[in-house]
Amino acid sequence: MPENPCDQQSLFAQVLECLRAVKPGVVDGFTPVRRDSLIGAELNLQSIEFVRLASQIQERFPGVYLPFQDIFVTPDGNLVDDVSLQNVVDFLCGALDGRAGG
Repeated sequence: MPENPCDQQSLFAQVLECLRAVKPGVVDGFTPVRRDSLIGAELNLQSIEFVRLASQIQERFPGVYLPFQDIFVTPDGNLVDDVSLQNVVDFLCGALDGRAGG
């Protein structure tokens, strides 16, 4: 884990490694994977693949509470259709900040 829990570049690299483990063709394909790549619409992850991605990420951060379902709900309770890899990084950063501050 990075020394600064919210090192966005390091967290993005770790998310990409987890994504590669779940769906290697996406990361190693012809289309570049960017921070703003949408998980469903652009990377074509199905819900079960997102669960596997979340599981891979959780394994990298044992002991950190990561309620991934929260990514798909806005603060006012509306559902989000899709999320970007940056949304996942921001979510991780917030969770790691919470742990560091607690």
